[in-house]
Amino acid sequence: MTVLPWARGPGLAPLHEPWNATLPSFLKTPPRKCAILIDRHVHKNGGSTVRDLFLEHERMGLALYQGYTQMYWQRDARMLRRVAEDAFQRNATPAQLLLIEAHFGWVEMSSVGARVLARACPNIYERSRWRRPSPDRRAAPHRPALHAVSRDLRHLAKLYASRGVDCPVAMMTRVREPLEYYLSFYRWGVAFRQRDEPTKFGKDFIDWAQRVSPTERPRPLATRPWPRPRLNATPRPPPRQVPNLQSVTMMASMAAMAAEYHVEQWAHWSKSKLVGKSDEEAWEKLTAFLDGFAIVGTMKRFDESLLMASDLVGLPLMLYKRNHPHQKGGFKGTSKDVCPDMELCRSVIKRVAARDHRMYDRYSANFEKRIEALGPQFAVRPPRPPPSPALPTDPRLSHPPPTQRPPPRRNAPPSTRAPSSLRNSSGAACLGSSSSAAITPRRLTPYRASG
Repeated sequence: MTVLPWARGPGLAPLHEPWNATLPSFLKTPPRKCAILIDRHVHKNGGSTVRDLFLEHERMGLALYQGYTQMYWQRDARMLRRVAEDAFQRNATPAQLLLIEAHFGWVEMSSVGARVLARACPNIYERSRWRRPSPDRRAAPHRPALHAVSRDLRHLAKLYASRGVDCPVAMMTRVREPLEYYLSFYRWGVAFRQRDEPTKFGKDFIDWAQRVSPTERPRPLATRPWPRPRLNATPRPPPRQVPNLQSVTMMASMAAMAAEYHVEQWAHWSKSKLVGKSDEEAWEKLTAFLDGFAIVGTMKRFDESLLMASDLVGLPLMLYKRNHPHQKGGFKGTSKDVCPDMELCRSVIKRVAARDHRMYDRYSANFEKRIEALGPQFAVRPPRPPPSPALPTDPRLSHPPPTQRPPPRRNAPPSTRAPSSLRNSSGAACLGSSSSAAITPRRLTPYRASG
């Protein structure tokens, strides 16, 4: 039975039979008949791992996945309201377990206007294929239909509550330590570009992080005779090229495209109406947005955030595989290679991303308090990985050190070459290379951010 929502007419496809299997010991809530879970996938915050987990639920027929972009969110929101109204007429509860990934696209989680898009990316705004003319005035200029996903979800939750329907609508995301976030983003999408465009992206990590924005040079002190400048006045600090990378991308997902491809556009996004014109306004909008989430976890507490999500909506498949996205352009460096003096890099990022640090300090502390309030019963729920097997003590079974190993045989006959499945030390090839094996859930282990 297919679970694709468009395979059965205008409504949602029915799910499989109700879950009747025994839940593992670390899960407490069985799958709900109706629930919606939205993961705000910011670049480099573990969202691809959550995506694979959502896709596994759809593959097993337990939920419906919609994601990556919310380009057609207006149509999806209308469909959700129509399904809810049809169920209310039958005095029933909508049978839907929806898992949504809000990652990338012109339709943002928070509200945004057409003018913001036009100022930030005028070329893309003019070439936009999904613009619609005004129904009342065909001669009026085209405006993109940008709708706030979070606002529509709140309205949908109020609709369920007004009819007494038990259908939780929960949003979750994760924040990451600012230096780790900058390092991960740099290794993933910036480092290889410095080979071809050093004048645009800098020559190394520190040069890229604290580089002065090409569109906003430091303003000189006033030179007019009146009012006279103060003698003790100091010039403003030079605007950086990609300040507050994580918090700006949290509010405006398309800002990540500017940071990765068109750094000259970052200043428009970081000071846009969506993010906030001033630092105070940006902080108020950021906290108002994140305070509306049911779960704002941390990368260090990745498993705990997933368990909280399972308790809210009832996700039965929580054994996941860590997803390690490849670094673009063939870059092979690690964080230590990129930043040998970690304390120097930490001080640079602290100056460049003050709002990111403030966001991380606030929500990481709140999440730790929430875990502490759940008590020791919750602390022992995440299963721990089994201990590594003991190394063989028999010298005949142990491998000799590299200095004592014989040199590799060149031009060895085919009979002595190891097959491809045995050359893979991780054993992944032994499990098969099909797409289904790639998303097969594995043991739930503490998440270690490396991508």
